[in-house]
Amino acid sequence: VDVIINHYVSLAHKFEARGGKVVFIRPPVSEWYLTEEAEHFPREKYWDRLIDECNCLGYSYEDFKETKDMIPPEWSHLNRKDSDEYTKFLVNQLSKDKIL
Repeated sequence: VDVIINHYVSLAHKFEARGGKVVFIRPPVSEWYLTEEAEHFPREKYWDRLIDECNCLGYSYEDFKETKDMIPPEWSHLNRKDSDEYTKFLVNQLSKDKIL
């Protein structure tokens, strides 16, 4: 875990040093992905730590009322309606956070 987190922290800092802005995005998942991730990759050990150590923004679908109830019919691929709404949500959130 440390090697993976440190790798992404290093990349994020290099990107930011060149003027870039880093935002990690965790799109909706369901069924198998949802249960396996919770068991093998607990959020607090991976996602939360990554966002904290990179000191950057992270948008997890679980954290927003607009996205938390989206259920991908194919575990990790949204249907057409939800994918359009999710894209609009991301653009609005990025604008709100002055990333765009």
